[in-house]
Amino acid sequence: MKTMAKKKRKKSTTKDEKCPAPTRRMSTRIRGEAPKTVESSDVVTPQMYTMRSAFANYLIHAADNAAAADNNVTCLTIQGHHKSSLSLELQLCPRQYAAILIGCGLVEKHGNIVRCNNKGWDDFFEKYQLKNKQTNTGVCDKTLGGIKYNELGLGKIDDDNHLVQLDIVQLGRCKTKGEVKSNIATQLINRGEDSPNNFSVSLRTWHRRLFNEINEELATIC
Repeated sequence: MKTMAKKKRKKSTTKDEKCPAPTRRMSTRIRGEAPKTVESSDVVTPQMYTMRSAFANYLIHAADNAAAADNNVTCLTIQGHHKSSLSLELQLCPRQYAAILIGCGLVEKHGNIVRCNNKGWDDFFEKYQLKNKQTNTGVCDKTLGGIKYNELGLGKIDDDNHLVQLDIVQLGRCKTKGEVKSNIATQLINRGEDSPNNFSVSLRTWHRRLFNEINEELATIC
């Protein structure tokens, strides 16, 4: 009888040792934790490569378009869908615009909040030769600045100097650093000098090419 009891306990122990792994994997998925590779800009999937290549090509031509203008630089907010926003410049609805940022690895999730992935933007600029880190020159840059709420075209508030902190992409062939770069971006927008949708004919062509190249990828993300 004692021998039989020992064997039963041994079988029970062996069975318990095999069960925990599937349980842990299931609980992780229930909590909604995404795989780490999805949020890492170091992992470039074929889909990300296609979207980044097309988006970088468009930004290069947008920078050339800005350089041909009087200001030599165009500054657009990365977040939101409003006057002087990149999403409006691209003539996209928020869902399509978000799909481009996600597909290019330019945003990341922090709990329930989605923020700009600064590492992703730096990686994107460097790999597609949009900016040289050593010389701080290129056709694109990113900064953070205080934008007057009343200049966003979302309605008027009494405090005309109320600022909203937004990430800004700067397009144009220029060399700027630190505070100077931030001042250029915010001043242009706050003075209302940057108006989206003033596309040249050539830029409209590159706009169409962008969507022809990423149309299939957008359909899988949206």
